Amino acid sequence: MSLTAWQESPACIATYRILENDKLFDAFDEDGLPFADAGEATIGHLLLFFGSGHETELRAKSYAKTFLNAFRKLYLSDSKLSRQQYTQAFVGLSEVFTNKDSTLLAIAGVVHAAFYNGDSE
Repeated sequence: MSLTAWQESPACIATYRILENDKLFDAFDEDGLPFADAGEATIGHLLLFFGSGHETELRAKSYAKTFLNAFRKLYLSDSKLSRQQYTQAFVGLSEVFTNKDSTLLAIAGVVHAAFYNGDSE
């Protein structure tokens, strides 16, 4: 089952907390972004998006790697990240971070598909 709505689920909560974390992305402006409204926020409106072209693709891959490392450290505890999970999430997150019109719900959807295997949350 795919994630179709922004909700208090592990994937949405993890996405929000990683992107808001001052030491990781600090992607929200000074006024912040309420959790309830975050699912509809687009990558283009976050403080981390910066244009298009080859540099955006490289930056998107860097963001995907940073996001996955933070997710592994903060949410997987002692669980190991399989190569298949990492690859699936890395490719999906790279695509999402490249598209300024992608939403935080899209990021959470990638997380959900890769790590929660469609289990209901």
